[in-house]
Amino acid sequence: MTEPTRPKPSRPAARPSAASTPPSRRPAAPPPPPKPKDWRERIAGLNRQASVVMISGVVITAVLALLVFAYWDNYIRPSREVAVRAGNRSYDTTYLARRVRARLNEPAGLLLQTQQIATLPPQIADEVISEEVALQKAGELGVSVSGMDIDTEIAAKLRAVTAVDEQGQLTYSPAFEAVVKANLQQSGLTLAQYRRGIHGQVLQREIRKKFEAEIPDTLPAAKTRLIAVADEAKAKEIKQRLDAGGDFAQIAATESSDTTRTTSGLKDWTPKGGFAKELDGAIFTLPTGQISDPISAAGKWWIVKVEERSENREVTAEQKTALAGQKYGEWLEESRKALNAKNYLLDSVEMQSWVLDHSGAVEAAQERQQQQRQAPPASQPQFPVSTPVVPPAAQQTPPPPPDNAPVPTPTTGGTP
Repeated sequence: MTEPTRPKPSRPAARPSAASTPPSRRPAAPPPPPKPKDWRERIAGLNRQASVVMISGVVITAVLALLVFAYWDNYIRPSREVAVRAGNRSYDTTYLARRVRARLNEPAGLLLQTQQIATLPPQIADEVISEEVALQKAGELGVSVSGMDIDTEIAAKLRAVTAVDEQGQLTYSPAFEAVVKANLQQSGLTLAQYRRGIHGQVLQREIRKKFEAEIPDTLPAAKTRLIAVADEAKAKEIKQRLDAGGDFAQIAATESSDTTRTTSGLKDWTPKGGFAKELDGAIFTLPTGQISDPISAAGKWWIVKVEERSENREVTAEQKTALAGQKYGEWLEESRKALNAKNYLLDSVEMQSWVLDHSGAVEAAQERQQQQRQAPPASQPQFPVSTPVVPPAAQQTPPPPPDNAPVPTPTTGGTP
């Protein structure tokens, strides 16, 4: 038996030597390991990264700050700017815008024309100052009002229905409460804010009454001739002409800017206190028939001549009212100065515009202009079609049936 032949083991191929391998086929030598950075270089790199992060943060913060400032400057600051200050109280533009809105919602406010609406912000700001002066100074005069007085004034302003019970107390109807609530919702004022304003208005009226009650029935009075001009130089020039023999009545009729110009400068009997303080002092000390030197009073320059004077002349009811109004005006002016009252809207057209824009006054003016354009001509009044009024007796009592009419039979359902 022959043994099978075994295959000879193959030998591994011999690796080509570096000398026999072409250079293009040789593997590239691995790069040398990176040289470790010096500690100074590593710190410098970290500093550069920190600087980039810091600059980016500063830029982002600055942009956000500008956006916040722009929002505050356009929306928050105007709404919180102080518009009125009097003593220990101040009111911002938002409050004033709500007061303008409340005025427009009152029955009397519905009658305001477009030109009147445009002047409401500074006007109401002055009213707020007068209210605060009365609230803070009325106690010094011994003047006060009750809560019922305030509610009665609110009802009169809003034309709400109220009644007085047997004890003389004001009774509130649901209609009164509904009207007040609607006005507050439309204006944005709180009840306390609205009542405080009305409280100040009632106090002002009571202060006037107090001043009027203090005026005696008789006072010294004078009949005078007046010349009023705008500046001192003109007043001196007129005084020289009068001293040279010029006719007072003729010069007053042609040169004076006072309302007495139409009467040649003649002002009828006026009680003491009925003129500005500076004029009052001169008129009641100047000899009859003598002409005064130029006097500065009420923003003008005056020359006065006393025609007649009485030491004890009856004061009429109209003169008492006028004297009380003048005394109240002087008291109000002195009190405003004592409280350092300031109406900031008078110096800022921007604030006036903001109050108008946020009070709805502009929309109200446009709506009223549209209503005026759409109103029918005055020569062709439009009357609603009226329906004839049927007397109740004709509606309820049917005519009697004739004698031969059949008797109707009752039905058990539906309409006969």
